[in-house]
Amino acid sequence: MQKALVTGAGGYLASRLARILAEDGVQVRALFRSKNNPDLEHPNIELVQGDLTDLAKLPGIVKGCSHVFHTAAFASNWAKDPRVF
Repeated sequence: MQKALVTGAGGYLASRLARILAEDGVQVRALFRSKNNPDLEHPNIELVQGDLTDLAKLPGIVKGCSHVFHTAAFASNWAKDPRVF
């Protein structure tokens, strides 16, 4: 069975994508930073709270996934540390 990681799953686009994949029988690992989305409640969706900037945890988050849908973004016009972008 396929397993897909969807980043930014708390957002509009990613939550819809995760739901569609889950309903098509794909096991989805939905990575969200701070806000869980009720659309993600599905037996084929594993919710994972985390942040893409936490490099030490990324290998474990990606482990076992054959596909990655990267829809996370830093939605801001400015950051104190430009490496965030």
